[in-house]
Amino acid sequence: MQFLVAMAVSRVMTLVSLLVVTCNSLNIVETASNDATFSVLVEALVAADLTTTLSGTGPFTVFAPTNAAFTAALTALSIDKSALLARTDLPDILKYHVLPGKVMAADLNAFQTPATVQGGMVIVEKSSAGVTFGGANVTTADLSCDNGVIHVIDSVVMPPSMNIVQTAQATADVSVLVEALVAADLTTTLSGTGPFTVFAPTNAAFTAALTALSIDKSALLARTDLPDILKYHVLPGKFMAADLNAFQTPATVQGGMVIVEKSSTGVTFGGANVTTADLSCNNGVIHLIDSVVMPPSMNIVQTAQATADVSVLVEALIAADLVTTLSGPGPFTVFAPSNAAFTALLTNLSITKAELLARSDLPDILKYHVLSGKTMSTDLQASQSPATVQGKTIDIVKDTAGVMFGGAKVTMPDTACSNGVIHLIDTVVLPPGDTATGTTTAGVSLSSGTAAKALVASAVGLVVMAFA
Repeated sequence: MQFLVAMAVSRVMTLVSLLVVTCNSLNIVETASNDATFSVLVEALVAADLTTTLSGTGPFTVFAPTNAAFTAALTALSIDKSALLARTDLPDILKYHVLPGKVMAADLNAFQTPATVQGGMVIVEKSSAGVTFGGANVTTADLSCDNGVIHVIDSVVMPPSMNIVQTAQATADVSVLVEALVAADLTTTLSGTGPFTVFAPTNAAFTAALTALSIDKSALLARTDLPDILKYHVLPGKFMAADLNAFQTPATVQGGMVIVEKSSTGVTFGGANVTTADLSCNNGVIHLIDSVVMPPSMNIVQTAQATADVSVLVEALIAADLVTTLSGPGPFTVFAPSNAAFTALLTNLSITKAELLARSDLPDILKYHVLSGKTMSTDLQASQSPATVQGKTIDIVKDTAGVMFGGAKVTMPDTACSNGVIHLIDTVVLPPGDTATGTTTAGVSLSSGTAAKALVASAVGLVVMAFA
């Protein structure tokens, strides 16, 4: 009797094993065809002529809408199933639910924007609540097939069909940007055919800018230059993150140039970090960024006046009668010592600020920090010795650690101005032959803590300069 029971159990286990093997040996189309839950999806695959493709070697990852999901979509579209199956864009709709490769739920990160077989990007998120695909909930994950995997979802996800403004309106994290677009009368433009690439500051980015400026949102929305600020965040054309080079300076819709860089750490736009890339729209693409980037609208002196950490430099420029020169067309490149750099200089020279501002050679000291032309940090070679406006040359070195100007460290590069660029440095550099200290450099390098403070202050100053 025990032998018979053991034989029966063995046969049951063998049958179960065969069923599992049979299930895993089916391809994606066969698996869907054997499950009544996907009957409408199978009809759609047949109508779209995709059964051969999804029966191929792949592998593929299919986020498969259930019959209930299709029923909800038909109701929302006010059409019947036959009208859906006759749509010319049905292949694109279905291919938007397919990713190349086999991606199990365990392979997913908290956030990703993979390219679909249709070509558009889709947002896939994973949290303690589960997985979502373009906003649809994964109700059953990891139905393994011999050419990929199926994840069951509760909604039909349409390829990008909203324009940039509509997409922004549907994205909670850019609600302040939407208000700004309305106030600047740019919604019609960015709802047009385009295409456009929008680097969209998040609500947190606007909050940080408002805090730095000590203004409220209503004051921002009332600014007369708000349209220019927003247009500076827009490029003509559609540029996905994959289209970007390591370095480019495209012209914005506002007219000014902006530095866009891509590296292993991500993409930056005018120094702002892209936190979410490739939100595809039917008239372009949106990339979310973590800072508001201001167009260079002020000259070097105005920018310095708006930057709290170089207030002593501004006093020195006034005392040396250089304000008019550095407000001129230029362009100029100014290596600007921070207030801490001047404090270190005064300590080193054992003089007061008033005594420094009264020095007869102050103009030469300041002009020794200025180069003719606009030289961004990316324009620099590993080593060069350009002539300064003062007349004497200075050694500038660039390596993986950063840029050094006559021994001073550049702590904040590339603050663009309408007539040039400012690089913040941590030391005042004296021209060769200056006898004030018997050395060619009179400043004292900042401590790491002070340097970090100067860097933060300068970064805030960059936002302040164009809002002020």
